[in-house]
Amino acid sequence: MTALTTLATFIYIAVSIQIVVAFFRQQEINFGWLFSAAFVAIILHGFSLDLSAILYAPSVAISNLSVAIWFVISCVMSLVAALTRNVLLLPIVYVISALSLGLSALTGAPETQNISVSSGMILHIAAALLTFGASMLASLYAIQLHCINYVLKHHMSVALNQWVPPLLAVEKILFKLIEFSVILLTISLVSGFVSSTSLFAEGTRHKTLLSMAAWLVFSGIIVARYQFHMRGKRVTGATIIATALLSLAYFGSRFVKEILLS
Repeated sequence: MTALTTLATFIYIAVSIQIVVAFFRQQEINFGWLFSAAFVAIILHGFSLDLSAILYAPSVAISNLSVAIWFVISCVMSLVAALTRNVLLLPIVYVISALSLGLSALTGAPETQNISVSSGMILHIAAALLTFGASMLASLYAIQLHCINYVLKHHMSVALNQWVPPLLAVEKILFKLIEFSVILLTISLVSGFVSSTSLFAEGTRHKTLLSMAAWLVFSGIIVARYQFHMRGKRVTGATIIATALLSLAYFGSRFVKEILLS
């Protein structure tokens, strides 16, 4: 691991430990120190990105995709946490970001190819990465919403604790993320259809079909929300299913080839 990657990983882990310890001890957190350290880790994380390997699709490795996606997730999640003071999900995000950096360092950078990529395809790849990041955030918020619902229904004392964010605030963020995911996924699919003729080819057909299925699930959540006021477990389950479909679309074949069969 490079020095910058090692330092970013260390800071991510240190911040995560600080949050977890403070939570279980019910202590106040020094938000100034916390977010200052977190944003240093994010900056170092950004310097570790291999943009050439990400933009040239034929040479993208699962480790590079993971580093890029969790960089986006860490940025967005940290910004939201800084604005809302809701830091409960940060340890999950930061630990996975640290693991992605470690995986990238262990597997090494793949050789990039000098391939001409159209602007439409770059838009498709960028929108796909942002879509997956938004859907992962939506899943995390869906799980958090389910946990808050549980402690409220069972009248647990932790429900009154300052660590637990307001239910309606979490729900509002969740549906905004779902709407954002639909918009990004629509851009990704449309730009893919416009810029490529191989979306239904043998090696990419499953990715296209799974992405379209995820779009249908996310869209169904929005329709059910506004037409039938759907909430609770159904929203959580549907959000996780849609994210799982995107995970299979983006990482399924790569995970088998690069990790299990390597």
